[in-house]
Amino acid sequence: LGALTNIGRKLTPAGYIDGVRHKFVLSGRPSLSAIDRFLAVRVVTIVLIPASISFAYLWNPVGLTGKTQLGVTLLLVLALVLGPEARLNRAVEERQKDVLRGLPDVLDLLVISVEAGLGFEAAMSRVAKQNEGALPHELQRVRQDVRFGMSRRDAFTKLLKRTDSSDLKQFVNALTQA
Repeated sequence: LGALTNIGRKLTPAGYIDGVRHKFVLSGRPSLSAIDRFLAVRVVTIVLIPASISFAYLWNPVGLTGKTQLGVTLLLVLALVLGPEARLNRAVEERQKDVLRGLPDVLDLLVISVEAGLGFEAAMSRVAKQNEGALPHELQRVRQDVRFGMSRRDAFTKLLKRTDSSDLKQFVNALTQA
């Protein structure tokens, strides 16, 4: 894995690795090991392209010929090139949908908790403990950041960078203005 990751880091542009890192943050898996595994998988898929082409032309069990054989080969190569990136993009989309689905319930519980007399920090803690999903988990991280000395505005700014949700951005802007 280390050797494949090193090859991946050498062969990819610096901006690409930063983009992959950002997508892993958006997907909720910001660990360096996940990024390293992704780069290793990218190297393996790129190495498999010549093997898949030779497989499609030399060992042809179905008996494909002409344009059909070329089309199948191109689809296989396209799947190898775009597959890992597509899977990562899908994970990002799923997490963003999870954040969006959880936003109304989280807002309702925050309002109810604050109206019941809890402070905002305690209300966030209660919502994070009582709910499942990406947004309650992110609220827990905001609470931890604030507890470790970060300003609430900076903690919410980091939340927006980790989620990249326009609806959540409107909520955070309203909170920071209040």
